[in-house]
Amino acid sequence: MDNGRACPSGEHSLKMAGAAAVCILAIGRWITVDYGDNARWLSTHRAPGWDWDRCCLEA
Repeated sequence: MDNGRACPSGEHSLKMAGAAAVCILAIGRWITVDYGDNARWLSTHRAPGWDWDRCCLEA
């Protein structure tokens, strides 16, 4: 599992190969329940479930 550490070297390699611009987009994140305060955060944010009509920023 990578946590983004390889992004700068990947960007450099692409630029050295001739890329004019490089954009790095994180599309997912693995959240471990045992780390820090994640268990509490997950218990409040995971409860509603998925809904296409609800914004992820709504409480």
